[in-house]
Order: sequence, then C-alpha cells, then structure tokens
Amino acid sequence: MVQLNSWQYCEASTKSHPLAKVYTKHLQSINEILFKEGVKTEPFKNEVALNLDEVEKTKASNEKRSKRKTVDLSFCVTKLLKNERASKPKTVLTELKLNLKSRNNINVDAKDLDDKVNHSIALLSREIPIFRKYLLVINDTLSSQSENRLKRKLSNNPKYKVLSVKEFHQSYFKYNRQSIENTA
Repeated sequence: MVQLNSWQYCEASTKSHPLAKVYTKHLQSINEILFKEGVKTEPFKNEVALNLDEVEKTKASNEKRSKRKTVDLSFCVTKLLKNERASKPKTVLTELKLNLKSRNNINVDAKDLDDKVNHSIALLSREIPIFRKYLLVINDTLSSQSENRLKRKLSNNPKYKVLSVKEFHQSYFKYNRQSIENTA
C-alpha cells in the first residue's frame, strides 16, 4: 500500500492556473484522460487536470509550428499546514505509460521523458512552481518487478516517481486529514 502524500489535489488551483484559464477546453476530467489512454475503470470522481498534449497541439497550431512532446497531464496540489491554511500550490507533471502490458515491452527512454518534462515546464511557465517529483503512471496490472525495471531504465532518478493508477489516486486524490497534519 502506498503511503499517503501530504500534498493533495487542489481543484481551485488547477482551474485557476494561468494556462487553464487560456485553454479552458483542455481542462478535462482525469477519468476521461485515463480512458483515452486505455484505462477501463474510473477511480476518480470529478477531478480535472490540464491535458498538456492537447494544449500543446492547439498552441503549436496557433503559432504555426511543430508540436513539441509534453507530458500527458498536469494538476495542482497544496499541502495543509499546521495552522489549517493551505500552502501555495505546486503544479504536478504526470506522464501516463498505460500501454505497458508486460515487463518485456517497457520502452521508456529517459532522454525522451526529460524532453517531455522540459517542454511541459516551458509551456506551463513558472507562475505556479513545479512540484519536485514528476509522476509516471503505469497500469495497475503490472507487477512490482515491472515497476522496478522501469525505475532502472530511468537510472533510479529520484525526480521520477513511478505509480500505478490506484497508487496515483490514493497518493494525491484521497484526502486524509490526520496524515496531512502529522507530516506538515
């Protein structure tokens, strides 16, 4: 079971992100984004995220240039502080690798992922700081052995965190007041 995170999803910050205000039609249900990537379940309620692939496609078309690779989605998180106030938000970059069916087809290239992260950061600007961990979400059906192989392909880089869909949901979208107060 994944340990709950003190940083939790913040809908208000996600919806008020400067890029979300410009590209409101690309603020989409996380379930919808996951469904397009092949997930059959709907673990989320009404949480939304910015579909960065779609934002980049629209922006590249408007600027008449080639589309750059970006991570799949971003959303904002905040941390509940001891005085019951929320911290300033941070933007979480999330790449979905849901097409990985077995440990034999783990085709993640660290440089390609770094490029996606860098283009996403440039796209988002830094008005809301970027969260220190970049998330890589994989299918729930992959074993921990596959997860470990993926981590090795990324040279165990601490800036990447590999999570299953279920762990992703539990870590950032299941608010647990007691665990937040204890870690703040």
